Amino acid sequence: MLDDIIKSFIAEVVINSASAPVIITDSTKSKIIFSGNIDTTKINQPEFVQHTIKSMQSQNKPIELKFVNYGNGKSYIYYKDSYLLTQLRYYPYVQFVVIGLFLIIAYFLSARHEKPNKSGMAGRPKRLLNQLGTPLSSLIAWMEFLKSKGVDEHTVTDIRKDVKRLENITDRFQKSDHLQNCRKKIL
Repeated sequence: MLDDIIKSFIAEVVINSASAPVIITDSTKSKIIFSGNIDTTKINQPEFVQHTIKSMQSQNKPIELKFVNYGNGKSYIYYKDSYLLTQLRYYPYVQFVVIGLFLIIAYFLSARHEKPNKSGMAGRPKRLLNQLGTPLSSLIAWMEFLKSKGVDEHTVTDIRKDVKRLENITDRFQKSDHLQNCRKKIL
């Protein structure tokens, strides 16, 4: 009965090892009692077993089991990290590389589409005309307001002349080739 319990315990260790390769040996470390998650076709090859045990021993210290009234009472559990755990160890580095590649690609794509000074310069004449148009409209309204309030006709005439000059300048600038030339130079 004790043998069955010990064998059940050992089998449970091997089965519940979360896909980690496990080898349980006797006290001489040469006879395999149980193994799990190891290629069953190679488990009978002594060279493969010794190599696997050495690699497991270099990764993790073997666990010593002492059983009373079972053989000489000692067994050793050798194990190493599962394939999944090994992948998870390198996963953050892979993520950093992928994120880095995305950032580099995004940087180059945005830099390629960005045309420094060109987009800002092309809209300047148009914005200038718009900025001049707003105060001109306001001046025309004030001129009409002053005229309706009976302000001196000479003052209203002087304001009208100045407003007319500004309107002429904006009209000429808008209609002239200067705007087109600015766009050609910029683009």
